[in-house]
Amino acid sequence: NDTLGCLLAVLATLVLLPIVYSIRHRKFNWRYLVPLGIFVAASFILTPLGQYAPRSTYRGLAQQIIGLVKDFFTVASEPLSEEATHAGTDRWKLWLKSFEVIKENPIFGNGDVYFKPHNEYLQHACNFGIPCLVFYLAALVIIMIKSIKYLRHLSDITLILLLSTLCYLISALFGNTMPHTLPFFLVF
Repeated sequence: NDTLGCLLAVLATLVLLPIVYSIRHRKFNWRYLVPLGIFVAASFILTPLGQYAPRSTYRGLAQQIIGLVKDFFTVASEPLSEEATHAGTDRWKLWLKSFEVIKENPIFGNGDVYFKPHNEYLQHACNFGIPCLVFYLAALVIIMIKSIKYLRHLSDITLILLLSTLCYLISALFGNTMPHTLPFFLVF
């Protein structure tokens, strides 16, 4: 769907997969790189076809990555400039607005579930308040710490589900809580 945030999340997860499996099994196996290789090959082979999708705003994977790097430096050098507000397909402007909303209602949030800042964590803080976000993040951190502690005792399917959850959590930096994604995360 031409969403660079999701592609980056999947890429990060598939890079972590061979690392985690190597640590878990105390040896490196080249087979652990197969999912990463398939993803990278498919991304570069199939993404050019995105320009033919209906209502496409496709810019090409390379152009999206170059745009991401430029946006990062724009925001880092002048975070409140007009040019910076358009960074990340206008996400930076939404994130700045989110901070204003959070400042107005830090404890209970504003309850406006129609405001979508394209960052699930900011969305939780805006809608339900900072305490809700803190509890949500604390639960995630506890699960990840326990997963690392018991890494060698986890079944392969549990490990894959944890990595899928990690992928979702990375993607959540750039997306919203949606009816078609949140249930998958909760199942994992």
